[in-house]
Amino acid sequence: MNLLPDGRIIIAGEFTEYDNEPRNGIARLNSDGTLDEGFDPGSGASSEIVSSVAVGDGVVIGVYFTSFDGVGRNRIARLRNSVVGVNDLEGNSNPLLFPNPSAGRFILRSTEHGGELAVRVHDMLGQEVAVYQYRGGELVMELGHLPSASYVVQWIGNNRNGCIPIIVAH
Repeated sequence: MNLLPDGRIIIAGEFTEYDNEPRNGIARLNSDGTLDEGFDPGSGASSEIVSSVAVGDGVVIGVYFTSFDGVGRNRIARLRNSVVGVNDLEGNSNPLLFPNPSAGRFILRSTEHGGELAVRVHDMLGQEVAVYQYRGGELVMELGHLPSASYVVQWIGNNRNGCIPIIVAH
């Protein structure tokens, strides 16, 4: 369960409906617990959603599914609050983050110059597990000490912010 900044709530797990409405694995609720009918996840996840983290203007979900609403996703996807559907974060992400998945060593490189970025890594429970400062060039993030799992890398600074899911796989 994730509380969103506007007071609404995302619930995720192994269910197929909420309040007699079809919702396969994920639903958004109003602050009073009623179903937010403005959020329609379509066919939803192909299997159980075990983790979810509210990040920026949406939620990152992960673990057992391989597709979401008919779109192939390898166990991790991001849904935005304002737009229902799956967004591919890796397509035009800035900064770039690679390789992904990795045994623990990730490289962050910005295609834009100027300014500093605060870089935070969160586990799928939303707990911060690493913090870095990015000042340009390449930032090497050594995350091999973390268990094999999905994580979210978030960057904030200079009117630029965003996030990308990563997978640590030993």
